[in-house]
Amino acid sequence: MPTDVREEIIRWIKAQYLSLVDVRNFQWVPTTWTGAEADFYHLLAEPEVQASLSSQIFAEDAVKYPPPPRYRSTVLKQIISLLEPHAEEIDDGLYEICTELIASSQTAGGLSDRIKPSHVTYLLGSDVDTKSSPMEVTLMESRSLLASSGTTGLRTWEAALALGEYLLHPSSHPLLKGKSVLELGAGTGFIGILAAMVGAKRVCMTDGSEEVVDGIARNIALNEVDHTMVTAKCLWWGTDPIEEDWDVVLGADVTYDAAVVPSLVATIAEALARRPGVLVLIAATIRNEDTFAAFEKACDERGFRRTDVDMSSIPQVFFYSKAVPIRIVQIQPRLET
Repeated sequence: MPTDVREEIIRWIKAQYLSLVDVRNFQWVPTTWTGAEADFYHLLAEPEVQASLSSQIFAEDAVKYPPPPRYRSTVLKQIISLLEPHAEEIDDGLYEICTELIASSQTAGGLSDRIKPSHVTYLLGSDVDTKSSPMEVTLMESRSLLASSGTTGLRTWEAALALGEYLLHPSSHPLLKGKSVLELGAGTGFIGILAAMVGAKRVCMTDGSEEVVDGIARNIALNEVDHTMVTAKCLWWGTDPIEEDWDVVLGADVTYDAAVVPSLVATIAEALARRPGVLVLIAATIRNEDTFAAFEKACDERGFRRTDVDMSSIPQVFFYSKAVPIRIVQIQPRLET
């Protein structure tokens, strides 16, 4: 079996592990795997692959920002259970690490991993032409649904990951390279940091919560981006002026509340008025049809043109639920008659 196949398996598992995918939702067999499922598990059980799992994923110094101990032990226990029917022998290093992680998670105490803020790292794939290697975005996230303050901005939601996949595709790189980018409702800062890595010359990530903006600033510091050209600030939709002309305006999961839609659309209208050629992309998880319909209606009332982005040819990069539809919509000003 070619070495690159083994490397792809390690990377496939590592990408899910670092992004804290629930172990119950792990996709163990890569989508690129063309052989029988049993052959995959036999390959996973090879001593060389087991050693790579240990050294490249689970060892103490394998990654810069490892997941919490309880999560690490849960994933590793599941891997060992998958290996046992197929391996002549389980790598001693995997057993030792698993024992240490179980002990560590039992003595940690306090809040569960799901509530505690933790490092989440998203591997960006191999098609990105950037100066940094390997390509990844690391964020401090709280995976609980809402923070104590009520904000939803302390985790990266599905629409942001879908928009990220679109922006990472080589066909989309010209949309960002050398451009100035404003992000609305930036949350963790995932999209803005990704835009900087893809080649945006300047990025400003905005949110209506001071707590969230402070978190974005910390996330900027975690990543290899030019901190003088990537900034974060508060922006209240419909109230605070945009103040600058931007080439690109991005927003992900910003249409979740019908009450804020008029203010959101007012800010989009301001961006379009300042620079009619600005590219506006809004990604939304359609959890509530009525809420997104309110956004569409508000855009229509201002005469905006709405065009759905075709995602059918965009390959999977990140791991997230697609049970609920996700749409990416380009907003443009009305055509002059």
